[in-house]
Amino acid sequence: MMRNSRQGGFSFIMLIFVVAVLAVVGLVGMQAFPTVLEYQAAVKAINKAKDGSTPQEVRGLFDRAAQIDNITSISGKDLRSARTATATWSPSPTTRNSTCSARPS
Repeated sequence: MMRNSRQGGFSFIMLIFVVAVLAVVGLVGMQAFPTVLEYQAAVKAINKAKDGSTPQEVRGLFDRAAQIDNITSISGKDLRSARTATATWSPSPTTRNSTCSARPS
C-alpha cells in the first residue's frame, strides 16, 4: 500500500514574504545607520568640549571637533552650560579616573 505524503518546507510565496520582510528591515537599518553614527560622533565631541573652562571655549572646542567629525545636525551655539557650584578635579587614589568634589560657594 502506498501512502501519499506531502513534503514540508517553504513555499515560493513564503520565500517571497521572508525576502520582503528582510528587505524592509534592511532599508530601515540603512537609513538609521548614519543617524546613529552622527549621534555617537556628537557625544564624543561634547565629551571633548567638557574640558573648556568658559562657555565660549566649550563652544569653540565642540565646533572644532564637529568640523573634524563632519557633524551637521548640531553646532556649538546649540550647547547650554550651567554651573551650580565650584568644582575641583583631583585624581582618585583608588582608581585612575578623575573624581569631582563640589564645594558650595
